[in-house]
Amino acid sequence: MNEDHEQISETVKRVKDKYNFIGPLHFTDFSNLNSIISIGYLCSRSLCYANNIEFEDVLDEEEINNISDKIKRCTRFYFVEKNNYNIMNRLNIPVYLLFNEDLIYNDLAVLFNADAVLENMELLIDEPVPIIKLKNIIFRCNADYKRACNLFGKNKLYKVQPEMFFHDKNYIKNYNIVYDSLLHKDVFILHFSSNMPVKNDLRHEYRLYDLNDNLLRIAKVNFLESISTDFNVEISNLPDFPVKFKFWFYGILSIEEIIG
Repeated sequence: MNEDHEQISETVKRVKDKYNFIGPLHFTDFSNLNSIISIGYLCSRSLCYANNIEFEDVLDEEEINNISDKIKRCTRFYFVEKNNYNIMNRLNIPVYLLFNEDLIYNDLAVLFNADAVLENMELLIDEPVPIIKLKNIIFRCNADYKRACNLFGKNKLYKVQPEMFFHDKNYIKNYNIVYDSLLHKDVFILHFSSNMPVKNDLRHEYRLYDLNDNLLRIAKVNFLESISTDFNVEISNLPDFPVKFKFWFYGILSIEEIIG
């Protein structure tokens, strides 16, 4: 039995008394979901580097070097959401992985920053954590949810809970695609809503690929700047076979759909 269990239990009680504790939380970037789902485990930073597991690391080299080897060997969890503004704001598309509460009582679980305020306290586990212990994958908006469904299939674990996230950066909140293969098979329209009014940026673009991921087209997108947060983008002259459509918003891949 882990000698830290009594302290962990007391921490959980305090969090439940003060916050709406729903389980241990790990936050990551959307781009890391593919490796996590494919491997079937949430791995520590050290294990990812040792096994050449590709992942988006928001820390720079200096920040990583300031972390002890012991902590780098552990997977890290928080008890409270929205507790690390600086790190979460660096993520292109932040996502929460919510695990079952029984993970807290893992024999290798220890508290980190045990003397800190509850918001900054962490749970460290010195082994990979299987995703079968996942309770939910939580997205900030419908657009991210739709992208996950397209890439990984629909899943009852997916939830959209905007209130758990910071919203200081502009991003696509929701979208739909209008395409009628019988009437206009060579054109479709992307309707989307954004978190804030859009400024023109050289990084706004879309790309078309065939289903073997061969690039067919790259096109920059310019918007009529206004206070509006609703926009339309028309994509015409489509080939007569299905294509993969990918849309970058401020340089961040935000939409992936198959058309046709």
